Amino acid sequence: MNMIGTPYGKVDIVAHHTDWADKFENEKDLLQNALGNDFIKNEHVESTAIPGIAAKPILDILVGLKELNINYKATIDNSFSRKL
Repeated sequence: MNMIGTPYGKVDIVAHHTDWADKFENEKDLLQNALGNDFIKNEHVESTAIPGIAAKPILDILVGLKELNINYKATIDNSFSRKL
């Protein structure tokens, strides 16, 4: 199983994994459900989004919202600051 993430304080650069795009698609759906009606769009950004290049094994996801609400911080802290 390919894991995403690295231990705190450590930086790894690894060869591109083709499953990163699939992992993003899974997270995209979870984010959309967690954020509800204020969700607009999210994008897979940074190096793991570029096929064929080495990268830090961390998915970076940019989220667009209609309105920033303090409850979203708790949702993201509790659900998405994690290793897959």
